Amino acid sequence: MKSGFLALAAAVLAAQPAIAQTSAPDEVRALKLSEVILHPDERGPDASGTLPGGVRVELDYHRDGRLEEVEAKDRDLLPFEAVAPVLPEPMRADARLAGAGLEQIEFDDDGIEIEGRDRDGNRFKAEYSASGALQDWKRD
Repeated sequence: MKSGFLALAAAVLAAQPAIAQTSAPDEVRALKLSEVILHPDERGPDASGTLPGGVRVELDYHRDGRLEEVEAKDRDLLPFEAVAPVLPEPMRADARLAGAGLEQIEFDDDGIEIEGRDRDGNRFKAEYSASGALQDWKRD
């Protein structure tokens, strides 16, 4: 009996990395995050990890699994090019975003809002439609 339990426990433990890897949200893989920690809460699954350049990032999700927010941790800026894989193509092609550092990206039913600094260091806030069309751009 005891050896059967130990065999089952060993099998479960051996399968854990595969389970954790397949349950990671698509955005975790798209952003190529390392040091990933999945931490679901009452509002939905959340994750944190490190972008390839070393910036720590937090991903928040709606209850239904849709990405709600991507935010830099520790007052860092998310390199636009590193987070572009989670954005619609028209945003990825927007020259104003090339070289930008983003503080956060918010996704909602109305569209996508980003805040950060452009390549020249100027603060900005921009709103895009859900499909990625620019709707508003403000500099601080």
